[in-house]
Amino acid sequence: MDVSMNKPLIVAASDNEAMAKLAKPGLSATFDVLPLISKWSLEFQAGEKYGLRSISTVASRALTELIRLAFDGHDEPAKSLHGILLSCVCDFDELCDRTETQKIFEQIARETTIWPGLLTCDADIKKRNNKLLLRLNLGTASGLNFSVGLLRKNGHRSCVIS
Repeated sequence: MDVSMNKPLIVAASDNEAMAKLAKPGLSATFDVLPLISKWSLEFQAGEKYGLRSISTVASRALTELIRLAFDGHDEPAKSLHGILLSCVCDFDELCDRTETQKIFEQIARETTIWPGLLTCDADIKKRNNKLLLRLNLGTASGLNFSVGLLRKNGHRSCVIS
C-alpha cells in the first residue's frame, strides 16, 4: 500500500479549532496565502526544498478541510472539491501524457499500483486512460505479483491486471 494511503482522512474538529486560533487576524487568501505560495514556488525553483514542502502542506491542508466539510454534509465544499479534483486530475492526465514529462511519471507509476484518473462514462476517455496506464507501466516494479497483459475487447486494447 502507498504511504500516502496511510494518512488519516479527516482532521478532528478540535485540531481544526486549535489551528484556527493560530491564524493572525486580518489574513486573506488573496493577499497573504497566494503570494506565499508563489514565493515558495520560486524558492523551490532556486533549489530550496522547503518551498515544495510548504506548498504541499498548504494544498493538502486545504483539500483535507474541503473533505472534512463535505463529510459533515455541506454541499458547497463537496461541489468545490469535485471541481478542484476534476481540474487537477485533467491537468495531471495531460502532464503524464506529454512525451517530455512522461518519463518522470513512469518512474513513479512503475512502483505503485494506484494511479489518479478520471472515472467516466465517456468511451474515448476510458481508452485514453488504458493507453496511458500501459505507457506508464503501472505497477510493474511494485514488488507485487501482477501480470500485465493486453485484452482485445470489442476491438480495443485495455490493460488487464490479474
